[in-house]
Amino acid sequence: MAIKATVCLNANCTVSNTVYLVAGAEPLQSGLAIVDPGEVCVPPGTFNVVAYFGGWNSGDPLPTGLLTFSNPTWMPSTFQLSVSPAVFNGKPGAIVSEYYFESYAQPEMEISVSYSGDATWPADSAGIVAVPAFCGEP
Repeated sequence: MAIKATVCLNANCTVSNTVYLVAGAEPLQSGLAIVDPGEVCVPPGTFNVVAYFGGWNSGDPLPTGLLTFSNPTWMPSTFQLSVSPAVFNGKPGAIVSEYYFESYAQPEMEISVSYSGDATWPADSAGIVAVPAFCGEP
């Protein structure tokens, strides 16, 4: 449905740009999620953090904002990445492969991912806790 607004003040009228309204449409929800790496074997202790838009469906516009990966509990770090298409099960997102545990005795690692939002997709966030596990000598 196309909608235009006419606003008049003292017989001076202006007409707005056309706005298109889809009846019954709901705002898109990103469903930002992080793939749980499970227990991380130490050694070697390296692991990927994969964030993706679980609410994205084929035909939806790709998110254009930034994903920020943060880890305040160990080796404090922040990574900012643009969203890439088809990162996890065909869904857009981003991957950071810079995470690691130096020792299995190290505490759990809290990792959060936030999305800045854009004109179509609202801001969102998600988090996980990665746990180191002793898996034997290399």
